[in-house]
Parts: sequence; structure tokens; C-alpha cells
Amino acid sequence: MFTEAEQVIIQQVFNLPEKEQSYKINLIKLKPIKVRLTGTPDKECFCGSVRRKIWLKDFKQWYETYT
Repeated sequence: MFTEAEQVIIQQVFNLPEKEQSYKINLIKLKPIKVRLTGTPDKECFCGSVRRKIWLKDFKQWYETYT
């Protein structure tokens, strides 16, 4: 499951205004959490804003299934 530090990071990102949640710097914080728990490498570079929003939406759905 999620460590306390990971939960803090996730909540910090989720508490940001919606626009700021999908900033690359914030998604880079979330990516290693998902990779660690799924064991699946993620090759997303977060270059495009649309891809970042989709990845964040998928992350939130994935997170909700674990909590």
C-alpha cells in the first residue's frame, strides 16, 4: 500500500487548484508512486498538456481503487 510520505505527496497534489495539478512538476512526483505499486514502467514524458490531464485522470481513478 501507500506509505505515509506517498499519501502526503498525493494529497498535496490533489489539494492544488485543478489547473496546477496537471503541471509536469507535480505529475513527476506522482509517477514513481504508481510505478512502485503497479510494478509497471511508465514511459510517459508529460510533454503535452492533454497527455498530462489524461494521465492525471487515470492516476486519480487508479488511486481511488486502492483507497
